[in-house]
Amino acid sequence: VSQSRYVPVGSYVGGGTYGQVYTTPDNEYVIKKQAFKTSSITELAILAQYPHPNICKIAHVSFAPAQNEIWMALRKGISLRESYQRHLRGETDNALSIREIITDIYCGLAHLYKYGFIHGDLKPENCVVMEDRVQLIDMGLAKRTEYAIDNLGHRDRVYTGVYRDWE
Repeated sequence: VSQSRYVPVGSYVGGGTYGQVYTTPDNEYVIKKQAFKTSSITELAILAQYPHPNICKIAHVSFAPAQNEIWMALRKGISLRESYQRHLRGETDNALSIREIITDIYCGLAHLYKYGFIHGDLKPENCVVMEDRVQLIDMGLAKRTEYAIDNLGHRDRVYTGVYRDWE
């Protein structure tokens, strides 16, 4: 696969505290552009070293030293929120069952826990429907479990409003 395929020149998808997400020109992948810092290294390490069917896979990684950025190409899916909204509007009839969704999220989290990480930002937008399963994305706020336990209750972490992680 050509490296030029993984260039963030498509449309803007969204962004968060640490980066922006764009589609690729062929609309098959999304490129997550983020500052090269500890959170991006943690996310890259988790996605590369601990593969699992319920955790998104990296298709390609690029470093942009001049911009101090890291670009991660991930297969494009739709968020659990969007999937549910499409189902309610009658736009799709192949929605996953609640049991399948919960099982997939549980299996992804259990895999992270097995290797000593918590996700840290679990919410419908960070659960993506990919064909016949749900995958967890956005490990930018992931922490080692010992850090999370030692700092339980402290508000030193970035989080998404009403979705403050419950892990």
